[in-house]
Amino acid sequence: TVSVSVSKPERKDVSILLEQSGNVIAYETVAVRSRLDSQIMSVAFKNGDVVEKGALLFVLDDRASKAEEKQLAANVMRDRAQLDNLRQQYQRSIILTQKKIQAKANLDQTKAAFLAQEATVGASQAALDAVRVQLAYTRITSPLSGRAGTIRVTAGNTVKANDTESLVTINQIQPIRVQMALPQNTLSLVRSAIKAGEVEVLAQVEGVEMPVKG
Repeated sequence: TVSVSVSKPERKDVSILLEQSGNVIAYETVAVRSRLDSQIMSVAFKNGDVVEKGALLFVLDDRASKAEEKQLAANVMRDRAQLDNLRQQYQRSIILTQKKIQAKANLDQTKAAFLAQEATVGASQAALDAVRVQLAYTRITSPLSGRAGTIRVTAGNTVKANDTESLVTINQIQPIRVQMALPQNTLSLVRSAIKAGEVEVLAQVEGVEMPVKG
């Protein structure tokens, strides 16, 4: 005897599943390069390490930049002291001219010296700021959080600014992308599904029981 069961017919939505093989690719990839011509003094990570955004990767030789920064900082202090002295002279000269104790030509001369020193202070400060920017470049940090690749230039080697060969490549893997290609005849189907709402993608990774949703 063959047993037969009957169920009532009903109307409901049925999911359409499109299966295709795909590739896992990094969400973002950055090739880290030096902005200076210098020597690598130390490397703060290992091949394959997961690094956080802003984490120290390489330290370049900063001795020359620090010496130049010290000299320029002293120059700025000296120029500012001279500017303060000329400002006082200029203010006194204004008072003396108003009281007609000295000629206006002296006021003009004092004013010109004061303005010239202001320009000197501006140039000195700009030079100091530029060196401090260069000094910041001696500490190379990670531009994003991700997994570091192979270190291509180790400590003791010299590097050049924006060299064609990168020091290391950082791949962002959280989040990560899964890329796949679907047949052309499914394009209209996918477009209709996207218009209706979010289209769920399940990535089945080999060796992992549960698929990853995206």
